[in-house]
Amino acid sequence: MLRSSLIIGCLLILVSFSQALAVGEAAAPSLIISPSARAWGLGQSYVAVADDATAIYWNPGGMAFLKGVNISLTHSQLIPMLASDVYFESANVTWSVPRIGTFGFTAIYLTYGKWWETTPAGEQVEEHTSYEFALGGYYAFRLSQRTAFGLGLKVSRVYLAPATEATGFVEGAGWSFAADFGLLGKIGDRFSYGVALQNLGPDMSFVSKDESAPLPRTLRGGIAFKPFVGETYSTLVSIEATKALIGLDEIFTKGKFSEMSRDATLNGGVELTVANFVSPRVGYIYDHDGKIEGFTFGFGVHVPVGGGLDFDYASVPKAEDLGRENKFSLSYSM
Repeated sequence: MLRSSLIIGCLLILVSFSQALAVGEAAAPSLIISPSARAWGLGQSYVAVADDATAIYWNPGGMAFLKGVNISLTHSQLIPMLASDVYFESANVTWSVPRIGTFGFTAIYLTYGKWWETTPAGEQVEEHTSYEFALGGYYAFRLSQRTAFGLGLKVSRVYLAPATEATGFVEGAGWSFAADFGLLGKIGDRFSYGVALQNLGPDMSFVSKDESAPLPRTLRGGIAFKPFVGETYSTLVSIEATKALIGLDEIFTKGKFSEMSRDATLNGGVELTVANFVSPRVGYIYDHDGKIEGFTFGFGVHVPVGGGLDFDYASVPKAEDLGRENKFSLSYSM
């Protein structure tokens, strides 16, 4: 059981630090694994873009500018060189209702893979799977013709280990709820800005209230603009800064600011769209605390089926010489 616990612990650390956000000590890392291969291709700078169903994650305010029904699915293997069964899945759906606003739903699943419970003698007893999932509902509306606000509430559960004799018959699991808020504004047809607060909620307890961990509370802010737009092409430049707010409760309860001293993550990317069909992208991530510094790249293909079918791919750097990670997304509008 000890060996299995060590494996799970290592996977938790690797998954947490493989993201472009230094919040390794936070609970529920699935809440900061961002969807959308397009966003990753732009170096994770998407808070001021947020123009598809993944706006639920990046900036709920962006949902208000969407029309009809939008669906986005994302898949990624987090550490394929170490464990092929550790992967992340995300599904996001938005539905715009005229004169009322836009509603959204998200479902997230992260599995740490299968592992064996063993006896002190090393005999295999039972196979288990450790995982996380989250479900959330969202709503966005226009504050004006060019400004929108969105908010949502989600419930997250983390299941690490079952209640067995080795764990004192205490289940290694916890749950919590969190709120997200986002504001997206547009200046003209080529410039936009966005701000989002994510995962504001109580700490997650696994065994007792004395053994809890904070949620990965996060503040995002950024701008996006289109410097060149022609009849058959367009360009997009996006810039974003992300700040972990894990020590937010320490400020109000204990007056401690030390936990808020982490460096912000800086992100940026460029996209070129040709003939409304293919969109090559390149981005850059600078995460000093997470030890991630490198280029992202990818592309998207748009097929004019219904409101539009989009396939996106991105290759992104990871921390501690863990190689690169592939992201895949499929989006549909109707």
